[in-house]
Amino acid sequence: MHSFRHPARFGLFVLALGLTALGTRAGGRGSIKVTARTVGGRPVTGATIDVVSTTTSASTNTLGKATLSKVSSGSQTLRVRFIGCPVWTQTVNVPSSGSVSVTATLACKDVVSTNAPSSALIGVLDLGSDISGPARCLNDAVVEGIGSVTAPGNAGQTGAGGTSCHLAVLLLAQDRAPFYENNAAAIPWSAGYGDVYNVVMPAHRLRVPVAIFVSDPAVPFATLQNTIETVHLAKARLVFDDSYAGIELANSISGGAPPISEVTDEADRAMLDGGCLNAAAIRASALYDPERINVYYTKDVKDETGGLKAGYDCATSDAPNIIFVDSEQHLPFTLMHEIGHALGLTRPDWGHSQTYERFYSNSDGHNLNIMAETNDLPGYAQYLSVGQIAWMHLRDNSWLNRAIAGTSTIRSLQATSGVTPLATVCSCPETAATSDCPAVNTDIARPPYVSHGPSGWTMACSVTLDQPSLTLCVGQTRRVDAHYFQNGSAAIASWMWVPQETGIVAAERIEISPGANEMSANVTGVAPGSVNVRAYADGSFAELPVTVNLCAPP
Repeated sequence: MHSFRHPARFGLFVLALGLTALGTRAGGRGSIKVTARTVGGRPVTGATIDVVSTTTSASTNTLGKATLSKVSSGSQTLRVRFIGCPVWTQTVNVPSSGSVSVTATLACKDVVSTNAPSSALIGVLDLGSDISGPARCLNDAVVEGIGSVTAPGNAGQTGAGGTSCHLAVLLLAQDRAPFYENNAAAIPWSAGYGDVYNVVMPAHRLRVPVAIFVSDPAVPFATLQNTIETVHLAKARLVFDDSYAGIELANSISGGAPPISEVTDEADRAMLDGGCLNAAAIRASALYDPERINVYYTKDVKDETGGLKAGYDCATSDAPNIIFVDSEQHLPFTLMHEIGHALGLTRPDWGHSQTYERFYSNSDGHNLNIMAETNDLPGYAQYLSVGQIAWMHLRDNSWLNRAIAGTSTIRSLQATSGVTPLATVCSCPETAATSDCPAVNTDIARPPYVSHGPSGWTMACSVTLDQPSLTLCVGQTRRVDAHYFQNGSAAIASWMWVPQETGIVAAERIEISPGANEMSANVTGVAPGSVNVRAYADGSFAELPVTVNLCAPP
C-alpha cells in the first residue's frame, strides 16, 4: 500500500512553516547606532553607513552619528565609507531587539573633492604638511586623482614653529577649465585628518577664440585648410587634453570650430608678408579681431630682425594674439607651439624648454615638450608641463589675462558669476616659483621618460637699461645700452631691440664681444613722435621711452 500526503494538508503545513519563519524574522530585528570619527577624534559628517549585502543604509549627521534600523539579528557586516578614507568594515552581532552601538574610527586623509566625480585631475597644493616629518609649509605639491585629490600628509595651515603657510589649491582637468583658490579662509585645513574641501569645477573647458587666415597664393587653399583642421588643430586638441590644460581652441567663447579664411586681396597679402613689423597696421585692418588669437599662414615668416621662422608670435611687438605660421615650412606642432607663446610661455630662453631643468626627453634624447625649439617636434612633442599650464592660466602677460573688451578678459568672461580670476606675476628661471604661480618646470612624473638636469648656463630673467629715456632729432643717431641678469648675476642670452611702432625710429643692433651680458643698438630718429623701444633678452625686457623731434641734430 502506497502512502501519500494530502495536497491540501501539505500546503497548510508549508504555509505554517513560512509564517513561523517570517514571524521570527520580523521579531528578530535590531538597530545599529554608529558613530564615525577620524583617528584624531573629529566627527565625520556625510559618511555612508550600510550593512553589506542589504539595502539598509544611512548617512552620518554633523556629529558623525547615524542609526540603521530594522537590521536582521545575528552576525552582520557593517561598512562605513567616506571620501578620502579607506573603507571601514566590522562584524557586528545585532540583537533580536534593542540596539548595539559601534564606533567607526576612519583613517581619513585630507581631500579636495569636486563636482566632477569622473574627471581625471591634477592638483597643485600649497599647504602645511607633515608628509616628511614635523609640520612644514609645502608649496606646489603635485597630486593626482579621479574626481578628487588627496593632500600629502595631514593638511594644515601652519608649518614649523606655527608659521602661517600660504594656502592655495589649483585643480587641472582634461575636460574642464581649472579651479583656483588662494583665500585661506575658504580652505578648511585643520590640525586633524579628515578635512574635505568641496569645490565646484567649471562646466567646460576654457574656450580660446581663434581666427585663421591663409595668405599664400602658391599653396591651394583647400589643401592647407584640410591640413590645419586635421593636423594642426587636431594636434593642439591632443596636447591640451593630454596635458590637463582645460583649454579648447574655438570660434568664440560660446564654442564652435575656429574659422579658416582665405586672404585674396594683394594689399592685405603684402601687409601680412611684413610680419610683426606690420603689427600696428594688422590691428587696424579687417583681418584682425581683438577678441581672438589671429593666426596668419604666410610664406617666409620673419621675426623683427628679419630672421626666417617656421612660426612666430608677435608678443615682442606687444601683440601676443598675432601669430604667423609659414604656409610651406610649418611643422605639425608649430601652431600649438606659437599659441604657447601667446599664452605667456615667453621666458626664460624665450619660453623654449629644450634646456629647462626637469623637462623630459625620451631614451633617444628627443625632446618631448611642445615648447622645445628643436627639429624633434614633428614626431615626438606631446606634452606641456603642469607649471606651463598654470602659467598659461595665471600669468599676467598671458593673452588670456589681457583686457579685450573694456576690462574683461577671456578668463573673466567665462568665469563663474562673482569670481575674478587671479592673474599674477610668474617667476624666472624655470625652477623659480612665486606664492601663487608654480615654477614652470613643476610637473607630474612621466615614466619612462628622462628628466633633464640643470641647463648649465645662466638664462636671462631681467633687463636693466643704462639710460632712462632718449630724445632725438629726425636723422640723429645715438647708441643705447642695456644689461641682462638672473637674480643679480650676469646672464647669457639672445637679444634684440624692438620699436613698438614702425616709422618713428630705427634700431640697429651693435654686436658685442661674446660672453658679455651687454646689449647695444644705434637708435635713429626717422619721424617726429614718441615710441617705446623694448630691449629684449631671452623674453625678458625693459622699455626705453624715445621722443623724436623736428630739430637740427647737434
